[in-house]
Amino acid sequence: MTDASLTSFLFTDIEGSSLKWLNHRAAMHGALANHDRILRAAITAHEGEVFKTAGDAFLAVFRRPSDAVNAAIAAQRALTANDWSSVAGLKVRMAVHCGTAEKRDGDYFGPALNRCARLLTLAHGGQVLTTSASAELLAAEREVKEPLRLIGNHPLDDPQQPVSIHQVLIAGLPQDFPPLRTPETRPTNLPGHLTQLIGRAAELQAVRDLLANHRLVTLTGPGGVGKTRLAVEAGLELLPRFAHGTWIVELAPLSDAALVMSTVGTALRLDLSGNRTPRDILISHLQSQDILIVLDNCEHVIDAVAELIEAILGSAPRVRILASSQELIGLPGEQVLRVPPLEVPDAASPAAEAARSSAVKLFMERVNATDPTFNVDDKATAVVSAICRRLDGIPLAIEMAAARAPMLGLDPLLQGLDARFRILTGGKRTALPRQRTLHAALDWSHALLSDNDRVVFRRLGAFAGGFTLKAATAVAGGTELQDFEVIDCLADLVARSLVAADTTPSGTRYRLLETMRAYALEKLGEVAETDTTAARHTLHYCSKLEKCLDDLNTLPTTDWREIYLSELDNVRTALEWSFGRSGDVESGIALAANALFLFDALNLFVEAQKWLAHAKSRLSPSTPPALKARLHAATAIALTHGGYNPSDEAVEALQQAAALCRELQESVWLAFVLAHLGLVRANRRETPQLEIVLTEISKMKDLANAQAWYNLLLGKLRFIQGDPSQGRKSYQAAVKLASDLGRFSIRDFAEMSLGVDLVLAGDYAKAAQLLRTVRERIQQSPFVDMRRLLGASGFLSRALAEIGEHKEAREMMRQAVSIALRIGTVRVFSDLFVAVIALAGQYEDAARLAGWADASFIKSRNFGMSSEVPRPLRARVGLILQEKLPAPEIERLLAEGAQLSEVEACELATAE
Repeated sequence: MTDASLTSFLFTDIEGSSLKWLNHRAAMHGALANHDRILRAAITAHEGEVFKTAGDAFLAVFRRPSDAVNAAIAAQRALTANDWSSVAGLKVRMAVHCGTAEKRDGDYFGPALNRCARLLTLAHGGQVLTTSASAELLAAEREVKEPLRLIGNHPLDDPQQPVSIHQVLIAGLPQDFPPLRTPETRPTNLPGHLTQLIGRAAELQAVRDLLANHRLVTLTGPGGVGKTRLAVEAGLELLPRFAHGTWIVELAPLSDAALVMSTVGTALRLDLSGNRTPRDILISHLQSQDILIVLDNCEHVIDAVAELIEAILGSAPRVRILASSQELIGLPGEQVLRVPPLEVPDAASPAAEAARSSAVKLFMERVNATDPTFNVDDKATAVVSAICRRLDGIPLAIEMAAARAPMLGLDPLLQGLDARFRILTGGKRTALPRQRTLHAALDWSHALLSDNDRVVFRRLGAFAGGFTLKAATAVAGGTELQDFEVIDCLADLVARSLVAADTTPSGTRYRLLETMRAYALEKLGEVAETDTTAARHTLHYCSKLEKCLDDLNTLPTTDWREIYLSELDNVRTALEWSFGRSGDVESGIALAANALFLFDALNLFVEAQKWLAHAKSRLSPSTPPALKARLHAATAIALTHGGYNPSDEAVEALQQAAALCRELQESVWLAFVLAHLGLVRANRRETPQLEIVLTEISKMKDLANAQAWYNLLLGKLRFIQGDPSQGRKSYQAAVKLASDLGRFSIRDFAEMSLGVDLVLAGDYAKAAQLLRTVRERIQQSPFVDMRRLLGASGFLSRALAEIGEHKEAREMMRQAVSIALRIGTVRVFSDLFVAVIALAGQYEDAARLAGWADASFIKSRNFGMSSEVPRPLRARVGLILQEKLPAPEIERLLAEGAQLSEVEACELATAE
């Protein structure tokens, strides 16, 4: 929702705060806290609201201008009365302006805010300024006792329409200040802007702080990210600080680096005629200047720019330089600010939260500038968020997309982004040619690369979701580039902001923004390298995942996750190519088998089964036997759903897979197959068969994971045999062994299994205590195992119901039902949910759910579930219902429940 009305604003900030932080850092923390307390108290006392802060700046809104001015007066008096000696004094400048502004999601937008911000830059510390618009309203209200003094007419945001500026004369406080810091008193060639700079408050403050303490600051980042816009805005804000102004030098049009010196001189309006060189004229002029020079788009003439800057900084001590470049200048003392893309909302963000992200704000402002009637509801906000994500938060791309939205509509625009370089055209007519289409902006960056850099850049497009240095050399190298050459090229691409480098616990990972990747893939296609590069990419990840299971058996869980889970998108990409028209089917089969554990760790069970089924359909007589064995093993393991599917089909598949692994001596795969076969046997209460599995696993002494699984399964066997004491000891042995090895997933499963068996043994209080602890630990894991969380939540609900904690039991059951629906195991837990309902005293609902559970069980037998699978919870429910309801009523309710769908049954189970 938005609301536009006449509003009064009070903006404040501390004069010279950057230097105070530099010279009095420790004391400034306390001083700033006092400053904030004083301002908030004054604003609140006069019915104002602080709607934003940025560093030491306060942005407040009031219903009436008199409230805003009186708040400023009260704040200045309180600030003056405070002791600021610890920071060598502290003065705050303030500005009040009234105008029409739009309120959206707790923030304000519109020219009134820009005008108030510009007014603030004119003020000195201790001074309160207001515009003529506010002065007229103050005269009408007559509620401000302090008089106003007209101190001149000055342009704020429109040089053609000067604004009358008034100063509030506060009795007892200084009233005489130096002349206003008006831009008209400072020479400049910086262009004004008709649009608001969105989402760059932190970066703008960082530029101000860096330039306060350093003479060379470089803004870097990929094309279209907004370096120029940020540099110009910073130059405008800093204009009052430089006696000889701020000047921008646009270097993008240059094709000859030799013209850099004369281009700078021309931009500074110097007379370059005569016998002296442009360099001598420029240096001579700047020696006495207090000036900020903005050198924009330096990357294609970087050497000449570096030479120029070195000469200026060495000869002109009061000159400061703000450069924008995709490549660093590379001089001593250079301070670098990497300009990131705008903040984009997550796919799961609520509409109100998404609307506050800077990317969505930019899109909406540009859309409304094109078509003020273009309205966006919550559903449309989700589409806008998706558009901004697809465009990586790159401002240039977002502005181009917003310009197309009124004409195309949001949904077609989102769908059209698959052809983003065709749809995103038509930048501002006044923009440089390379800024009129997104493709042209990327062409500009690409043209500056060396031949080797171009080769590596386009080949890096094969990666999805990031890559390591080793992966880059394997995929981007080929036969014509050595590893060291790829590394050098990658370093160049990072320096030019075409590739991002992220530090992770396992080392540095590199990535291309999706827009950059789409462009790289286009270039790959132009030179007919798509399939050869995809083949190298697939070969690399086949080789990497070949070790996946071995590492799962030898590495701590956290290390294994750091190595493999970040490669999900690359594995998906490799699988899609392998099974595609030009792919390598054998590689796809190997990937599908080995990727099971990666998909499993991320709870992507359906996707794992999809790829395994696809791989199985592509088996042929020429497929290597070892590869067939691994695929059958992975398929069988996936079929058990973590041991929760004890069907005849699962048993048969596991037995066949075990036979193949024995025959081909695939010992590591055999251990995992036997572990899951043991779980299925335990869930079916088949003790003789479980003992056979345990005997085979016990002989695998060299596999630490196998020994942990042995103790876990032995614990299950002891509980089934009615010996819970020995069962606990075996579980505890599994927990200790898994903990010592760092195999936290096995540890958590062993403790959860103990809790489940304690429930089945009737030790409900101890079970509840253990399951609650395990459940919390699983939930707090960076990668939550949804099946184990389901088991812990479901059986915790049963334990709590048995001890009378029905409210918490129902909450746990609701969470368990939600997970079971998500991962497709509702049938497996149906009797558990029925028992919790019955124990809560909802006998009729329990009977209906029992009818549904019975019908569900019959259906599951038709899909291979053995009729021998015991149902102890169903027997428990039957006894409760027989005691509480007449037999005919039970029959009626059972029949009624048998007609329920799975979703209807879950809704009944979770109803309040």
